[in-house]
Amino acid sequence: MIAPPQSRRVLALQNTLAGLNWPAAKTINYAQVMQGDDVVVSALQPDSILRLDSPGEDLATERLLLALGRQTDADLCASQIADLDLEQGRLMPTRQWYRGFNCFLNQLHHQLSATDIRPYQQTWQHDQVLAMFDKRVTQSRFLQAGLAIPGFLPACNNYQQLRHEMKAKGWKRVFIKLAHGSSATGTIALEVSREKIQATTTIHMSVVDNELRLYNSRKLLRYRDEGQIARLFDFLALNHPLQIERWLPKMGMENRAMDLRVVVIRRRATHVLVRLGNGCITNLHLHGDRGNLDQLIARLGNERYQALLSLAEQGFACFPGALYAGLDVLVTTSGQFALLEANAFGDYHRQIYCRGLDTYATQLLALQEHAQ
Repeated sequence: MIAPPQSRRVLALQNTLAGLNWPAAKTINYAQVMQGDDVVVSALQPDSILRLDSPGEDLATERLLLALGRQTDADLCASQIADLDLEQGRLMPTRQWYRGFNCFLNQLHHQLSATDIRPYQQTWQHDQVLAMFDKRVTQSRFLQAGLAIPGFLPACNNYQQLRHEMKAKGWKRVFIKLAHGSSATGTIALEVSREKIQATTTIHMSVVDNELRLYNSRKLLRYRDEGQIARLFDFLALNHPLQIERWLPKMGMENRAMDLRVVVIRRRATHVLVRLGNGCITNLHLHGDRGNLDQLIARLGNERYQALLSLAEQGFACFPGALYAGLDVLVTTSGQFALLEANAFGDYHRQIYCRGLDTYATQLLALQEHAQ
């Protein structure tokens, strides 16, 4: 397993392996791969399963990816990366991070391509992981496949252009997301009317020595001053590629906004998580809760629920060669469905089972069956 050794995902996988009576996984960290060591190839044996997981939860790894992504003088240098107060939740420059992640995946791909150890199986396809880590690519693929999506705006380089594009579309509400972000990092839900303007966001704005700094907040914050909102958007647009989507009204459950994470493994929807938010952003780490799936099925009816699963499977099919993904699906207040995102590492959901198996066990047994 290639992942930060102390992450919760590694512990979860080891617990799943123990439950299956499989040997414990050997863990290799990202740094070892970046150093050019052949540690991954050396660990491979015929019939090995090689798993790649998220670099999250380990800021040292994130800093290494930022360093790997430096290409120009405008990018953060080594000393700036070291000084970046990620421990306090500072937003890292995702454009530079994504370039580093791209380099890392390509480096790993070349190392594995050079080995003659066969057969072994891996849980990712590097081109598809990169595609899922770009929300613009993901939504474009869904659109090309004719799948239901919220709709999105062209790239907006500043707040004035954003308002112009919203007016041209007749949209009063949009979601602004970091194209390479995850876990609602840097997300803004913007709503505009004649009477008011409001941005609901996970971003805390701080000014230090006349420098604007953005930090992640675990509590949803609201800004109502348009000058402040414009400054926030302009700063984001300068430092991050953005995906700007139409804000569709979400169906509620227990008087809370709701959406779903559908894990698709080997082209089949398996595990479903109902997410309830305290506001318009439903990610569980923002003090959200899990909803009752049976209650949702009863509300939609089995036929419509199966249609929802089918939509997730069709979204997954836009990433050929992938073993699994977590698809985020929205149900509108009128009962329509829309695909939001595909998450390359979107399978970390404990206590969610399909036929008695968690997401990791389902993947491992699918790979075992494929090898036989």
